[in-house]
Amino acid sequence: WLERQSKPVIVALCLLLTALLGLADYRTGYEAYFAVFYLLPISLAAYFVSGRAGLFMGLLCALLRFGIEVLTDKPYSSPLFLYWNGLSRLLIFSFITVILAQLRRALQYERMLARSDFLTGAANARSFNESANQELQRARRHARPFTIVYMDVDNFKTINDTRGHQAGDDLLRAIVRTLRQYLRETDIVARLGGDEFALLLFDADEQAATTAIEKVRGQLMQMVDKNGWPVTFSIGSLTCRRAPESLESLMKRADDLAYEA
Repeated sequence: WLERQSKPVIVALCLLLTALLGLADYRTGYEAYFAVFYLLPISLAAYFVSGRAGLFMGLLCALLRFGIEVLTDKPYSSPLFLYWNGLSRLLIFSFITVILAQLRRALQYERMLARSDFLTGAANARSFNESANQELQRARRHARPFTIVYMDVDNFKTINDTRGHQAGDDLLRAIVRTLRQYLRETDIVARLGGDEFALLLFDADEQAATTAIEKVRGQLMQMVDKNGWPVTFSIGSLTCRRAPESLESLMKRADDLAYEA
């Protein structure tokens, strides 16, 4: 549920939790230990918003707890212990914030790797299939057209055989950069494996898809000519005015069109 909420909503929730905890902490006095519960809003802010938000919540909670101790006149043998405890809580809150923010970044990176092609940074087959299935469901509800494009790099093996695999990798990365540059940000660019690519063009009918594909093909040819790569591109495009029965049948038809080319 929290993953689906916007950052302002989560920040507001954290502030509300902090206020409720502070009120309960003040009402119970120093007899009940509430400091550990402040970790809840701090953790939510650090994990679901950002490290800075977590640090802010940590500072806020530490100051709130410090103020409550001052107001409740908690007995200390020396006033120094009041400041020592406040500083210790702030350090602990900050340490936990850093750990959670790093954990969040690590999980996001792993999630990105699971959905993207390591070599080119394009979407992988799994990610493409998920996006295509979502588009099929949307097309069934709203009857909006979309286009799927299959593309093979002709003579790609020649590049690897004559210039080495590094040149082949450079070509694949250049293809993805060109596709992303001349397609819309909302369109999906995927590498299915080897020299096979797939594109998902949202809300694109035959005319819009043809215009976009011709533009991309022209830019790809300019790119390979400029770099002296002796390759061409076989492209199969399939526009759906209504959702087909299954994604598998749709992908096969687009693949057959690319094979014909």
